[in-house]
Amino acid sequence: MRRTTEDKIQGIQWTLTSMLDDLDYADDIGLLASKHQDIQQKTQQLVQTANTIGLRVNIEKTKVLRKNIRADNPITIKDQPLQELDDFTYLGSKVSTDGDCIGEVITRISKDNHTFTMLKPIWKTRNLSIHTKIHIFKSNVLSVLLYGSECWKSTANIEKRLEVFQTKCLLRIMRIFWPNMISNEELRRRAGVSTISEIIATRRWQWLGHVCRIPIDSIPRVALRWTPQGKRNRGRPKETWRRTVDRDLKTRGLTLQTAPTIAADKAKWRSLAVASSTRRRREDIYIYI
Repeated sequence: MRRTTEDKIQGIQWTLTSMLDDLDYADDIGLLASKHQDIQQKTQQLVQTANTIGLRVNIEKTKVLRKNIRADNPITIKDQPLQELDDFTYLGSKVSTDGDCIGEVITRISKDNHTFTMLKPIWKTRNLSIHTKIHIFKSNVLSVLLYGSECWKSTANIEKRLEVFQTKCLLRIMRIFWPNMISNEELRRRAGVSTISEIIATRRWQWLGHVCRIPIDSIPRVALRWTPQGKRNRGRPKETWRRTVDRDLKTRGLTLQTAPTIAADKAKWRSLAVASSTRRRREDIYIYI
């Protein structure tokens, strides 16, 4: 990648004096550019450099995602046009043109539903205690559901979808079926689990502290305060991850500017994770199956 970008091909404006050209992890490479000719040139150089060291770019797995740019001409590799999508999966998470995470949440619920169904013999057996089953649920089911949740924004729609899924799972594990009814709060108390919203809020807070402790010029640290070029559309601003984090910080009397100083003390930062309880929504009286 250093050889590919050594000609200083323009990426996207990252700071006042630097550009962000690519995001790479292992054999997954994301090329970034604000102009069609730049991304086409980068792609060609990547293919040429890969060939010199015995690597081949898989054209079928290479996709193009455009944001606020007209698709006049396709990006090509060896005269073969690359498929353009509105969203695709990168490093296990769905990336979309609108930057929303609701599609990723729906995908995670679908995958987790499959995981939960595969473990059906465990939920039905009477040879395991409820305590053991809950441990399996947390390690094998919640880990799939909440993959990458540290970077999700917080909205009522997202929280409701996740809470409904967890509730259905816990009902089956606890063997509570209609017409028996129990409040959501009592169900979680018996199972010994927190709400999904609280779990995500804690994970988001831990990840934010990790980012605040890394060098100030690193990509994740710059991303905390990065603002894309251009103007947003008219109307009410959409909820974003950064706005969610701003609320988390505000409830603890902090800002993005003051957070790195506090995050340097890991013990103090961890104490803040539980110092301010997350906002709770009204509990439904009954659980519906």
